[in-house]
Amino acid sequence: MHHGTRARHFTTAMEFAQGDHDGSADDDLPHTSFDRISFGFGPATLRHDGLLAAACLADTSPQAAGVTARALHLFLSDPDADRTTLVRALFQLSPSDVNLDPMLLAIHPDHLIRLLAAALWCASKDADPVTGQSLITDRHRLVRQYMASHACKADLVQALATDPRRSVRCRAQQDQRPDSETGYTQ
Repeated sequence: MHHGTRARHFTTAMEFAQGDHDGSADDDLPHTSFDRISFGFGPATLRHDGLLAAACLADTSPQAAGVTARALHLFLSDPDADRTTLVRALFQLSPSDVNLDPMLLAIHPDHLIRLLAAALWCASKDADPVTGQSLITDRHRLVRQYMASHACKADLVQALATDPRRSVRCRAQQDQRPDSETGYTQ
C-alpha cells in the first residue's frame, strides 16, 4: 500500500479508536412517553476495532506510540474494555515500539495482559530475569506456552520443559530438538 494511502487510513482508524465516530445502536429509534417496550442495544463503540485497524496500519514509531498510548488509555478508562482486541492490537506492533514495562504488566490479574508482558519480555534485549522467572511460573497456560516458544534463555526453557501441562513441555522441548539439517539445537 502506498505510504500516503496508508497514512490516511491510519488517521481515519485512529479517529475511530478515539471515539470520534461513536454513536448508539438505537440513535434512530423513536422514544415517546407512550412506548410500552423499549430496546437497549448497549454501547455501539468502534474504539477497540478502530485501534486494531490502526495498529495494523502503523508503520512508523510515532504511529505505534499513538496506538500504544490509546490502548493504555482504553485499558485504564474502560473497565469493560474488550481486552482481547486491545492486546491483539498491541501484538500487531513491533515490540520495540511498544513502550510498556513488562515488569508492571506481569503482575496484572488479566492473563491477556500478562501474555503481552511475556511478549515484551521475550523481545527485550536487557530483560529483567526476575520478571522472566515470574512469567514461566504464571498460573495461565497461554503465558507459559508463549514463554516456552519464545524465551531464548536455556535455564528458562529447561524449567518450562518440566511444566505440569503437556502443551508447555512440548513447546519447550521443541526448541531443544536438534535441527534436522545442521544437527545443532536452535
